[in-house]
Amino acid sequence: MDLRRRGALGALALAAAVTVAAQPAVAATTFVDAGGWVAHDVAELAAAHVVTGFPDGEFQPNWPVTRAEMVVMAYRVTHAGNDAPSPAAPPYADVPVTAWCAGDVAAASAGGWLPFVAGPDLSPNQPVTREEAVTILVAALHLPLAPGSLSQFSDAGSVASWALLPMVAAVKAGYLHGYPDGTLRPAMPIDRAEAAALLAPVTASGLLEAGGHMFRIDRTLTMTATAYNSAEPGLGDTTATGTPVRVGEVAVDPSVIPLGSWLWVQGYSTNGLPSGGLLEHAEDTGGAIVGDRIDLYVGSLAAADAFGEQQVTVELLTMVR
Repeated sequence: MDLRRRGALGALALAAAVTVAAQPAVAATTFVDAGGWVAHDVAELAAAHVVTGFPDGEFQPNWPVTRAEMVVMAYRVTHAGNDAPSPAAPPYADVPVTAWCAGDVAAASAGGWLPFVAGPDLSPNQPVTREEAVTILVAALHLPLAPGSLSQFSDAGSVASWALLPMVAAVKAGYLHGYPDGTLRPAMPIDRAEAAALLAPVTASGLLEAGGHMFRIDRTLTMTATAYNSAEPGLGDTTATGTPVRVGEVAVDPSVIPLGSWLWVQGYSTNGLPSGGLLEHAEDTGGAIVGDRIDLYVGSLAAADAFGEQQVTVELLTMVR
């Protein structure tokens, strides 16, 4: 699994810091020993407070990442840099409630991120393997799990059964490419440089925080948007899904955008609407809303008339938390 190749998913507005317990961490954006292929990824993550260095100015890219460190990075990536609160009880026998990673580990355990852990111990200081690291990140991002093949990799048969679907998901999402010799090497430990290459795409684009939630961006579409209001003749006060019409819901063609989907709409140019974008929930349909068209509910008939017809960018989202 060549984690030096950049993936296709990412996130916005991260503020995480992962430390190695043996030494206090140092906040920096450049490190004396993080050059070459890893330089850009490490600098990007350091600037986003995802990784830190050591007092001597080194990043130590060849050091192995532990299970605890990988869990903390994955949790903070999907929670805007925040840690989970300390749990009431130890999540594992070897992770006391006072451990620096206890809250995140407890959340990961409850969320099913750690299928490779059997028994009462996590072994938090054990180096995390490549298949473990991918499994943790895929779970944190809520990537869809579906049957698939890894037959393009010569050592696919050595992937653990619990890691197979996450590894397939990572390949489909563009995270996992394999080594030039066609191997995955799933049981090998992942070092700090490779972990940086795995996480760096997550700091670039692909997660969106809006409305108090974190969403994964699954697809980006260019669509024609109009707007409507219940004051229009012939329109009722209830959507096709039975909810009251309201600002924040949108009519879609269910064959293109499934009802119940979350959308982030950008690129419109109408006064009175938020300039950064609109978080919308697909709850309605319409006879004229076919194909690449959406119809936004707005607060007044005048606002609907003013919106007219515009080309917009629509990102289809899945709620992560």
